[in-house]
Formats: sequence, structure tokens, C-alpha cells
Amino acid sequence: MSTPVRGIDVVAGGVSASIGAGLFLGLAPAASLAGRWLPAAVLIAALAGGLAVLSTSERPSETLPVSLRRFGFTLGMLARLAAAVAIAGTVAVYLTPLVALVLVAVVTAMAASPVPPAVVRAAAIAVLIVLAVVVTACLAIAPVTPAVAPPDTGSVPGVLAAAGLLTVCFFGADAAARPGRRRPVAVVLVIVALTSLAVAGAALHQLGAPRLALAPAPLRAALAAADATAIERLLIAGVVVACGFALLGVLRGLRVAGVPRVRLVVVSGVATALGMLLIEPTAALAAAAVLLLGDATFRAVAGRHPGVAR
Repeated sequence: MSTPVRGIDVVAGGVSASIGAGLFLGLAPAASLAGRWLPAAVLIAALAGGLAVLSTSERPSETLPVSLRRFGFTLGMLARLAAAVAIAGTVAVYLTPLVALVLVAVVTAMAASPVPPAVVRAAAIAVLIVLAVVVTACLAIAPVTPAVAPPDTGSVPGVLAAAGLLTVCFFGADAAARPGRRRPVAVVLVIVALTSLAVAGAALHQLGAPRLALAPAPLRAALAAADATAIERLLIAGVVVACGFALLGVLRGLRVAGVPRVRLVVVSGVATALGMLLIEPTAALAAAAVLLLGDATFRAVAGRHPGVAR
């Protein structure tokens, strides 16, 4: 008899799988698109990503024709591999490529075996605490007013594009999906949405949209602007833990019929490491956003259209 999974462990797994490249890296390109309307883009991303996850989390693909199952499988695999590359690239930006490679190797080994629920809970709590400290530091210090106010580049199309990019923050909620139980998914989405909104608002407050858009490591730049570099090591630790468990969620979510799990995880880990060395993390993040939205759209349509399911 299998041991029932507690609700708090399900939520912790979803939160730990959600906070990664989108929040630590995606705020810069999102700010370049949305400008000072970045918080609005976060809210739209939460709505779009949340609806996508809720509408597809319980949609099995076994009833689809073989050709459509293959297409959906390919689309889903590419989306998750792009997300894995973006996560590894985020660690390389905040630390070094060597550290990112070591993290990928460690997470690949972890993904091949069960992880104690207590470890996942501790990781989720630690990441949320780190982000709370960063938000507090950014809001506690008044930002420096520039001598010449830079122009705001935000626009309605830019806000929508930024929202599409930031939807990657919410697809990790799939890890909380359980048949007939949508409440854990909704709880994860609310936690991630509030966290993302707080972090985006704090970074925007401290840097302003133009400076935020140019920051390779947005949260590190926000701490530097707030004269809070004393807690930079805490931020780096949070990045490693958050991206490690987000990557773990991606690798553990990969499924291929007929392929042993260990072999699939190892191959995916190697592909992630190579992709991190060859692809810019922001490009991988944008690709992940497009592919994840495409995968969610495909599953939603294929699972509901009567002509497709025949």
C-alpha cells in the first residue's frame, strides 16, 4: 500500500518546481517589453499560466491518435528541455558556468531516485524566505533618482509579450497536479503569483524599468542598487536552491514510454548541460515560454475537441 502524499508536500513540490529562471532571469527581458507596467504583465502571466495549468493538468493523452500523441510528446519534451536549459543558464549568470554544470550533475543524480518530502519542504520555505529578504531590502532603501528620467518603453503589446514570457513561472504548478484534486494546484499558483508580483515590484521600485531591463542578473542588480550587497550571498544560495529544485521538477516530469527512467534522466541532464553551454539563457527562456504555451494549448484542444479524440 502506497503512503498517501500530504497536501503540504504536494504544495511544496509545486512551489519548489515553479520558482526558477522566470523569476531570477526573466524580469529583465520582461521589463524591456512592459516598462513600468511590469506588475501588470506578472498578473496577466499568472492568469494565463494558471488557466493553462488548471485546464491541462488532468488531461490524459492516451486516448489521442498515435500521430497526435507523438506530436504532443515532442512538443512537451522540447518545452521542458528548453526550460531546463534556461534554469541551468540562470545559475551560470548568477555564478559561473562551472557551478551550473556541477548543479546539473547533482540534480540529475537526485532525479534518478526519490527525494524525501522534508527536503522539498525545506527548499520551498528557504527560497520563499530568501525572496522575502530581497524584497524587504529593495523596498527599505529609497531608490536613487536619476538626473534625467529615461523614457518609458512600456506599451500594451509589450505588456502582453512580457506576460507570455513570464508564464514560465507558473507551469511548475503541474508538479502539484493530482487526479480530482485541483486545490493544491490553485494554492501553488496563488503563492507563486504573490511571490512573483512582490519580487517584480521590488526590483522595479529599486532599479526602474530601463535599468532593470539592462541587468543580466536582475535581483543581484537590485540589491546592489539598494546598497544591500551584504545579503548577496544569501541571494546566491537562494538561486542555487531554487534553480536546483526547479530543474529537478523538470527532469522528474519527463516521461517516455518504454525508456527506463534513469536513462531518460541522464540523457536529459547531458542535453541540459550542452544546451546551457551553447544557448543564451534568455533565448532558452523565451523558447520555453513559447513551447510551454504551445504544449498547453495543444493538450487543451486535443483533450476537448471531439473530432480529435476519435
